[in-house]
Amino acid sequence: MNKFEDIDQKIANLLSGKYTEQEKKDVEEWVKISKDNHYQFHKLQEFWQNRILDPKLINHESLKLKIWTSFQNEEKKPKPAERRFLFKRKIWRAAAIILLLVLPSILFVVKHNFDNSTREVIVNHKVVKRNPSGQKTQIQLPDGSKVWLNAESTLTYFENFSTTTRSVKLEGEAFFEINRDTLRPFFVETDKIKVGVFGTEFNVNAYEDDPEIVVALVHGSVKVSMISKDHNDNKEILLSPGYAISISRDTESYSMFSLLDDTLSYERITSWRTGTLVFNGVNFKEFINEISRWYGVEVSVHGIPPKDWHIRASFKNEYLNNILDAISFNKDFEYELKNKKLKLMFH
Repeated sequence: MNKFEDIDQKIANLLSGKYTEQEKKDVEEWVKISKDNHYQFHKLQEFWQNRILDPKLINHESLKLKIWTSFQNEEKKPKPAERRFLFKRKIWRAAAIILLLVLPSILFVVKHNFDNSTREVIVNHKVVKRNPSGQKTQIQLPDGSKVWLNAESTLTYFENFSTTTRSVKLEGEAFFEINRDTLRPFFVETDKIKVGVFGTEFNVNAYEDDPEIVVALVHGSVKVSMISKDHNDNKEILLSPGYAISISRDTESYSMFSLLDDTLSYERITSWRTGTLVFNGVNFKEFINEISRWYGVEVSVHGIPPKDWHIRASFKNEYLNNILDAISFNKDFEYELKNKKLKLMFH
């Protein structure tokens, strides 16, 4: 039996979320066969994601006509005879698949309510994971992907991803290990950028009180979309493994660096989840912010710290006392640490 004979039903199952792993593999293979197949599947995803179920619309021909009209509105250029024939085939495939998807819901509504427009509602609860200072956690997403959430960070997502996309919202910093799914891209949204992937490992640092947003790629590929203030000049940058992008919050300018040419900066972004704290020429304010987040301490400063604070050092799974001992010797200060309160005293 040709495994593509019932491809319409398999696509319907995939879009509605009621599919087997074999059906998903068959659809992925079918999509890759031709650009025409890829186009059809992409359009069906759009229809399913933006569907509106009309309880009064239970006639097959009416629904086909509605789909036909939607496709025609997208096609503005005249087509030769062969293209019109292929286009017509696309329409009837779309009609057949969408009927498979929406008819059960339509019949359910009609059967249970003849006199009003009551609709079937599927509840998808929002999940919010929030870390205080001094705490890091590992999270498993609905698709099995893993996220390491840093201190003072929040990750928001729905308990069930849609059949066409996977998306989360991030405040702060997180490292992502995303399972590959070519039919459902994965997006990370922050207040300034949107990162899109299919499956990869990358880190996003987007603390609102930091002057820069940094995205670093470990494996795979990502597309970073920068959202401009006026939304008229959005930029998109593709990253390669071992590269990172740093984006200024104020000017919206950006620069690229790599593991090879700026090892400390790259490791600062990618190694925190393994317990490695990296200072790469940070000033005093950035140093205080990092210490506060990492160890969950409240810092007070007495005296005037030196202006040439720029520290370059790396510490792995180290106690705060040991870090302060090493830095205080070089920067000439004393400290007191008690009950999560740190006092720095400069002479």
